Amino acid sequence: MSYTDDELLEKNESLRRSIISKLVEKEIPTDTESLNLLSKLLDSSDRSAISRKRIKVDSKANDNQERVLALAQMILKQSHGRDTFKSIDGEEGEIKRLEVIPEEEITIVEGELDIGIENNEYNSFMGKNKKG
Repeated sequence: MSYTDDELLEKNESLRRSIISKLVEKEIPTDTESLNLLSKLLDSSDRSAISRKRIKVDSKANDNQERVLALAQMILKQSHGRDTFKSIDGEEGEIKRLEVIPEEEITIVEGELDIGIENNEYNSFMGKNKKG
């Protein structure tokens, strides 16, 4: 007979519960072998229960993420009045091309191409970069 994963987990958990009940039916065993077996069965049951809870928490987190994404898409669609994943000027998936500026219209400011960080105060920066 073939079991699904969930059926197998449930069957194993049921079997562990039966063995635990049988072991402690009259009283908690005192011999080392039975105590070791009981300890392992209880540990295994605890791990299974914790894993199931973790799966539920992860599932809820995924559901929350999906709801947040849907809400963000709705807000963006309402604020932009269009499908959030469509280009404004073209078809869906089309890449908007940038306007090419002729080289002669480009003015490079002194220090613009320098590499490194320079500490400037506002007034000295504005004085250095004033046009005219």
